[in-house]
Amino acid sequence: MSNLEIAVKPTVAAMIKDISIPLDKIQQLAISKWMTKNAMVLEYIAFPHTNKVFYSERDCAQLMLGLLPANTFIWLSRYIGNYWPIFSKGVNLWHGGFPGGGDTAEGYVYTFSVGFFGIQLVTFRVPPKRDTPIFIHTRPGPWDVSTIQIWPTSRTVQWPPSGSFGDGGYGFPSFQEFAERFSFGDHIV
Repeated sequence: MSNLEIAVKPTVAAMIKDISIPLDKIQQLAISKWMTKNAMVLEYIAFPHTNKVFYSERDCAQLMLGLLPANTFIWLSRYIGNYWPIFSKGVNLWHGGFPGGGDTAEGYVYTFSVGFFGIQLVTFRVPPKRDTPIFIHTRPGPWDVSTIQIWPTSRTVQWPPSGSFGDGGYGFPSFQEFAERFSFGDHIV
């Protein structure tokens, strides 16, 4: 087990078991690094026969130095459903051309849960030669009450959030909807 896994294990284990805990900036940073590492590893596993992956070798090297990729955002959530004992989903986003195109904005969303613990990462890139802005859209949902942003970190936060995700129905939005909440566009919706 790496030092990163050792550092996050007690905190993540508490959230898996649905134990309410405060998370200081150091814990949030450690969980954010751990999630980014997992997203990078799983992206390579998901696409073993291609050299087209979102995270670059530079991103991986910077993470080894403790630096998260630019334009990365991470949220914690709580899953109270029964359908997904373990949930793992990566979503590729692009806008303005085709993936890998010189003027194409690209993004990667990775969402994971085990037990009650849920976490989501989004990283996006806008090419320097693109002269029009890109807006990240979120589909309608209770994101403000059902998530806690931990990266970039700003203050100590309390887990769990006041809202939760379920399997859909009974007043709880589905974890699948949470995993698919982002899209790109040319204008504010």
